[in-house]
Amino acid sequence: MDEGVRYTRRVVEALWNGGFVDLDERGWIETPHWMELRAYAERTGDLESEALVSAIDLERALTALQSRHPVGAVVVACTALLDMDAVALHQALGGRTNWARMHNKSVAWCAAWLSGLPVDDPDPDAPSCERAWRKAR
Repeated sequence: MDEGVRYTRRVVEALWNGGFVDLDERGWIETPHWMELRAYAERTGDLESEALVSAIDLERALTALQSRHPVGAVVVACTALLDMDAVALHQALGGRTNWARMHNKSVAWCAAWLSGLPVDDPDPDAPSCERAWRKAR
């Protein structure tokens, strides 16, 4: 990742699924898929690479998400590992759940967690991972 690029929601979404991220006035960058980051680190053996750090960060965020929202973690894992979209998730998991919305909420939670926000805060208006989950659509 470029210097100064934080784990915003757009960046986390792009890292899980690969793609481009708009860095506002700094232009666009192409981000590799999470699996590409891990494969690069394993292929080069560079244990101090930014790619490996990013991959491990994403994996830790997914584990933290799983402890609070296990279904959200499954949705992120399915989209990242199996390249499933909302239609494929609905076919596989069924139910009346809006899987695209669940994915957005999960990405927001992970981005908040990666940004160092507390998981929960007694003040409902204070920034937290759970508040990011609730506000995401």
